[in-house]
Amino acid sequence: MWKPTRRYTFASSLALAALLAGCAGEAPAEKQTSAPESGERQKVVSFWRLNREANQLRLDGDLEQAIERFEAALELDPSHEDSLYYLGISLEETGEYVRAEQTYRRILDINPSSNRAVTQLADLKATVAPGSKPDFDEARKLHQRSIAINREHSGPYLRLGH
Repeated sequence: MWKPTRRYTFASSLALAALLAGCAGEAPAEKQTSAPESGERQKVVSFWRLNREANQLRLDGDLEQAIERFEAALELDPSHEDSLYYLGISLEETGEYVRAEQTYRRILDINPSSNRAVTQLADLKATVAPGSKPDFDEARKLHQRSIAINREHSGPYLRLGH
């Protein structure tokens, strides 16, 4: 059976004391909520509802509806990486390669070390399909960038071999 150590108990006591000292003399936070905060809360709630719906639609194979929901969610939070990533995946699966590429590049603008965006973009640039714009040199450079981001991942090494 686990028992807290003295160190853990002391640290917990300090944290509790700091919390209680910080709260002394202030009204509870929920009673200080103003109208703008309520609007922001509603925006967050709406974002997550749309995001959940989009992911369920994507998993169910209804990619067109998933794309619409991801785009609506991204209007509320334009820099949400997971939503951008799954939007890109959905666009790619429907053959909208140009829009998928733009979406992956948007992720990289937000987070240049997003290995999954680099990998997806590299795979996309190596795709030969109607409507795609393959660029094998760029795909190679992107796979090398992926290796630089995470040397432990074997996928880029295998893809470079292809």
